[in-house]
Amino acid sequence: MNNFTRAYYPLIVLLFGFALFTYFLYSSSVNSHDGVFTYALDDPYIHMTIADNLADNGSFGITPDTYTAASSSPLWTLMIAGGFALFGKSLMMPFAFNIFFAFLALIIAYKELKNHIGRNMLFVVTGLLFFSAPFSAIIFTGLEHTAHIVFTMLFVLYAARELSDEKSKSFPIFILITLILTSLRFEGAFLVFFVSIIMSFRSGLKRAALIAAAGMLPIIIGGLVSISNGWYFFPTSILLKGTLPHGFNIAEIIKILVFTIMKQVTKSPHLLVLLLSAAGMLVYRIKKGSIFSSISAIYLLLFILGTLMHLQLAGIGWFYRYEAYLTFLGLFAAAASAADIMKENDIRFADLSIKIKLSVMFALLIFAMPLLHRGADAAKNNTQATTNIYEQQYQSAKFIDKYYSGESIILNDIGLVNYYADIKTLDFWGLADMDIAGIKRAQNFDREHLNPIIEKSGSKIAVIYEAWYDYVIPFTDQWHTVGYMTIKNNVVCGEDKVHFYALGTEEADRMRTNLREFAKTLPDAVEFQEIK
Repeated sequence: MNNFTRAYYPLIVLLFGFALFTYFLYSSSVNSHDGVFTYALDDPYIHMTIADNLADNGSFGITPDTYTAASSSPLWTLMIAGGFALFGKSLMMPFAFNIFFAFLALIIAYKELKNHIGRNMLFVVTGLLFFSAPFSAIIFTGLEHTAHIVFTMLFVLYAARELSDEKSKSFPIFILITLILTSLRFEGAFLVFFVSIIMSFRSGLKRAALIAAAGMLPIIIGGLVSISNGWYFFPTSILLKGTLPHGFNIAEIIKILVFTIMKQVTKSPHLLVLLLSAAGMLVYRIKKGSIFSSISAIYLLLFILGTLMHLQLAGIGWFYRYEAYLTFLGLFAAAASAADIMKENDIRFADLSIKIKLSVMFALLIFAMPLLHRGADAAKNNTQATTNIYEQQYQSAKFIDKYYSGESIILNDIGLVNYYADIKTLDFWGLADMDIAGIKRAQNFDREHLNPIIEKSGSKIAVIYEAWYDYVIPFTDQWHTVGYMTIKNNVVCGEDKVHFYALGTEEADRMRTNLREFAKTLPDAVEFQEIK
């Protein structure tokens, strides 16, 4: 066994195991719904629809002739468009990208952790990184989160070198990583913000300004392009889904700084455990002297700062994805720092007494429980999530494509339907419609403001969640509820029931006939109820 194989064979074994596990989840998913592959969310189909239009005709939109600022990750959309242009339109493109970046993230973490911890523990930590991120779920979202983890890790590694006493020797690469980071997810700006501030004291204003500019440039360019096309500066997904402050009065500031963090962290015990562990080790470092003399201490500092800002301004959850990068970074930082502290104090686990070993193992188990639970929950729900999308969004797409191709449709989940069907969409959520986004932001989402928008769109049918819009339904007295479709064991869809509406008696009769025919083709687990 040569030196390379000896050093990396645990990683090779783990990657092989992860590949088999991913294939098992893929097979389980496809076999659960008649051989059709579906992602675990509707969102990746939004990226693919825009990417397809971009590759075909240069239009960055849900429909071929319009610009749509619905993508919060423009680089991910561009990557998929590039893949479509080079290799042809493929449903599996985002899945392939996700597998690549998931493996790359583990390779980067393993290579760096190898400098801090022993081989046996390295095997355990790398496995826990995969399991708790959890890659088993986010690979199947088809979204940019695995790539975001990769470039978050690279940014933190380069930032730690820059901020430490040893300094970075590859500053141009650091700038490039920063550009990519904020092009992938706007949350990347959180880390860029703190690193730039610390750099202004540690590395000088010039280098700090360059990193800040690199982090802001993709956001500014994207915003200017959006404004030039008549949209908002920020993507609608951020404006409508984020937890941005409503003004800057004292009450709002207290809410953001205290109550929002408390609310978010109670939903994320895995982040709470990582934050408490990181804070404890960072306090130890501060008492020992400057934290900037230790690379792993800087990892802890950046994780804590980035997590606190994320908890204030961004979301948590929605199929494990929003905080996946923080889970990965936090576990990585905690493992590296704990190992360094043990080395500095000449503590070896093998030399400890049985009593202390058992105490340490119990403490580690308590620490790992939220992470293990997160990973197990993700693995358990993954197949069910893809099945939910197959039974609800995919069936809705088939129905609309078969009976309403070329027509204008009111939707609240726009991804999969637009990917498969050639339609015009009025997006009731507001991601792909400026008028809807505008009245939502102004808190005017009511019948008075909706009806002119619906009339302008020419929409005569709607496929939406009644539970989300019961206060504006019926939009006018002419709208008829034709029926609803119900899925079981819902873990990821907005609601388990999606309703079908039609404008006018004639259109309702047409839809009723179409639904009766289509209901015969629905999977056995999907129930359709006609309303007369």
